[in-house]
Amino acid sequence: MSAYQSKVADSDGWRHYSAAEDEIWSTLLETQLAMLAGRACDEFIHCLTALDLPPERVPQLAEVNEKLAAESGWQLTAVDGMTSFDDFFTMLGDCCFPAATFIRTREDLEFVSQPDIFHEVFGHGPLLMHPSYAAFSQTIGKTGVGQTAAFQKALAAVYWYTCETGALQDASGQNRLYGASTLSSPKEIVHASSGQQAELRPFSIPDMVLNSYRIDELTKTYYQVPSLAYLATISQSELTSSIEQALDAAAQTKSPQLENV
Repeated sequence: MSAYQSKVADSDGWRHYSAAEDEIWSTLLETQLAMLAGRACDEFIHCLTALDLPPERVPQLAEVNEKLAAESGWQLTAVDGMTSFDDFFTMLGDCCFPAATFIRTREDLEFVSQPDIFHEVFGHGPLLMHPSYAAFSQTIGKTGVGQTAAFQKALAAVYWYTCETGALQDASGQNRLYGASTLSSPKEIVHASSGQQAELRPFSIPDMVLNSYRIDELTKTYYQVPSLAYLATISQSELTSSIEQALDAAAQTKSPQLENV
């Protein structure tokens, strides 16, 4: 994997991308748009259309934020690399999404283990305009603030299996994808929708907590919610109690899975 560095904004707040980087954005956008039909949920496609991302260049976060602010009040906030759990959950609770500003190289075009600006803007940006996804993202953030390291790690697993790799059942009963990591990766979106190498499970917070994952590998398990609107019904108290019960059960049984949380 290439060593990536964040783009530093100039005095006008502008981050400069090379012609080669703009071309990578264009290639990714064209590739993913062609893969959405029959794979992505309708809500993602609708919001992506409303976001109206430029096809020929990497967008500036300020451009995206104008549209997010008008629809949901959320903002993408540039960060320098991976954030701590404390910072991540605090930002989500404040309706700010920590966004990387570099773009992947052609070497990592199909799958990148670090979130890049294509992942942040194309993957997360659209549904941060959707009230159910936006509300759930904020609930995740508020639930994680001030918690123990073990709790935050468990909550991060719930976030991974929902906002990053989640699936849902659409009105016709078909499985559709809404997770940002899945939808922003040419390799992952095919893997997730193949029905051969990936396992689809019903939504279960305790199961997510105890199901190990790696961000540098294709996801082995996808969890399906009944609908995107279902996410907004999940409360802080439900998240907290479900995670605490899962951690307690793992501790009592001395489950080897406990090391994953």
